[in-house]
Amino acid sequence: PARLSPRGGGPRGMKGGGGMLPRGNRDAPGYAPLAAMHPLLYVGNELAASHAPAPGYFQSVVSTVPPLDAQLSRTPSLTTHRVYFLDEMGRESPAGEAYARSCILAGAEAVRAALALGKRTLVHCAYGQNRSTAICIAFAVLYQGGRR
Repeated sequence: PARLSPRGGGPRGMKGGGGMLPRGNRDAPGYAPLAAMHPLLYVGNELAASHAPAPGYFQSVVSTVPPLDAQLSRTPSLTTHRVYFLDEMGRESPAGEAYARSCILAGAEAVRAALALGKRTLVHCAYGQNRSTAICIAFAVLYQGGRR
């Protein structure tokens, strides 16, 4: 089961309203649907691909880091589209920023192509909050035109 902590006990001392949140990126299943963007689109953390309801549940997996299996071992075989890049949290060098941008755009295109084929698609990074969401937002802006 997921380890829960009061808000404020999460990564980097995040504060917020009441309730319980999983700590860091060790929550399971570690993914959530983005149905407002597309009914087959999901975003998650590095555990998401190995915590799907059934093998093959995610027919396309766009990874910015190698996914972890249930034993917390790196398992690149769970990835169908690899766009690995570091999250420097806004402190990227100009070259790092350009590389991250190219990976985000490549990831958005992989999402577009997979969804066009009707594939349930997971986009994940380590925590499921920066790189993966940047790819999903780029997909929405570039290919959905703001439509829901």
